Amino acid sequence: MRLKNVQTINSNELYVRILQLRRNEKDFIIRSNEKYLTKFNGNFDKAVAVVRQVDFSQSQRQTTLDLLNDYKRQFVALVAARKTLGLTADTGLRGVMLQQGNQTQATLDEINVTLQAHVAAEVSRCRCWRWPSSLLWH
Repeated sequence: MRLKNVQTINSNELYVRILQLRRNEKDFIIRSNEKYLTKFNGNFDKAVAVVRQVDFSQSQRQTTLDLLNDYKRQFVALVAARKTLGLTADTGLRGVMLQQGNQTQATLDEINVTLQAHVAAEVSRCRCWRWPSSLLWH
């Protein structure tokens, strides 16, 4: 909801409810915790109730409800997108990426151990094989 539209409403109670919605949004963005969606939904219902009680024209009421519903739709979409990405490092796509990275690291560690064994075997084999000194100095 645009702040300009809220300020023209001239309802302190509705203004406070909308600020609560913004706080819930901010808290979700900062903390990536779904409990703020639940809080948002509760505050949204309270804001809608205030809109229904405030002395608005039918046009103002409908415009305000439309703006609130659009705000809710966008916030719910943000939460869904963040859940898809992963609210923590080990969930969602972030979790998949972490798991793939761990599997890749394990594979690289195995390759490293195998290569070190091969290098050690080659070094040992080369030390055992000596060139006759008469061939080296002529």
